[in-house]
Amino acid sequence: MWLGGDPDDIRGQAARLRGLAETVQSERVSAERRLAGVHWESAAAQNFRSQSVNDFGVYDRAIGEINDAARALDHLANELASRQR
Repeated sequence: MWLGGDPDDIRGQAARLRGLAETVQSERVSAERRLAGVHWESAAAQNFRSQSVNDFGVYDRAIGEINDAARALDHLANELASRQR
């Protein structure tokens, strides 16, 4: 990702990041659905489910951090635009 001083270009990068966050969210939902379809019982199965719940937290943190980065880029673009007037 290359950022110059054009606020519209920076907003475009922010939009791409939001698209990435949406993709990660879709993957999380898909993984959760696949896990819900697993119907086996054992200690290993319970460990697998527990680890999967932890993995969903990783997805959630990644989504949040990507969205935070997009918001930061939007803020930067707005600051640059106001200073370029």
